[in-house]
Amino acid sequence: MGAELKHCFVSALATTLADAVTYPLELISTMVKSSNGRLSATRTAAQVIRDRGIRSLYKGFSTVTYTAFYPNIVYFSLYESLKRNARVLQSDPNVQPSAVVPFVCSLLAESGFVMVMVPFDTIQTRMQLQAVKYNYQGLSQGIAEVVRHEGIIRLFSASPLYIAQFLTYTPVQFTAYEWLKARQQRHQPEITLLQSIYFTILATSLAGWITNPVNTVIVRFQIQDFGRDDTKGWKQAKQIFSSLSFRELNKGLMVRLLERNINGLCYLPIYEMAGQYFHGSSTH
Repeated sequence: MGAELKHCFVSALATTLADAVTYPLELISTMVKSSNGRLSATRTAAQVIRDRGIRSLYKGFSTVTYTAFYPNIVYFSLYESLKRNARVLQSDPNVQPSAVVPFVCSLLAESGFVMVMVPFDTIQTRMQLQAVKYNYQGLSQGIAEVVRHEGIIRLFSASPLYIAQFLTYTPVQFTAYEWLKARQQRHQPEITLLQSIYFTILATSLAGWITNPVNTVIVRFQIQDFGRDDTKGWKQAKQIFSSLSFRELNKGLMVRLLERNINGLCYLPIYEMAGQYFHGSSTH
């Protein structure tokens, strides 16, 4: 296994660990965003534990491998490969690749990620909701139920929304991280673990704040039953967006920022340190 492939594998494992650690927070965020009332994250968590037990915070946890590990293998493989091939541009004095290259590479890699992840995330979001009509016992049953009642296209129908979210979130996160790192590398060739953690928090908070409204629309969209609703696809997404106020679009912001930062801290520093270990420096 080559150094680049090892780097991608370790990074994908780190993102899977991150999703596993933050899964209860993501579940609470899904419940808060899908509710019509004003629910706080702490009150929602307390109610779920009281009514269903602490294990219910991990409803749908079996889907994490399919929503995290495999899609991120695709993401990091594409990202590293594209960035390596783009380094030839750095020899051109008229090109400023420090911000442009990571952004473009991340956009393209994220497209591959979305295509692999979205069908499984549809089932995961519904299982997290813990509603009676979506009481799937596992991933395979969830997929079978969706295909039977709503059609196979329903598994992929949220792809444009996820592209809008991830093609904003990850490029902003990685570009901000790379920019902060590049500034630091003017003074030292390799950044420390503490510096990587600090840069991760800043970059992740910015990306999470910008994309929170889109995430709210996605959650609402994923729990819609297309077998019963006549309005589908982009019309449904537009209808959801127009029906929500600015405050409602930003529901669950704090719990999502907490979840995103814990998630980012579980994998970005590992990605950075793994890159330095396997081939000297990971993300420049």
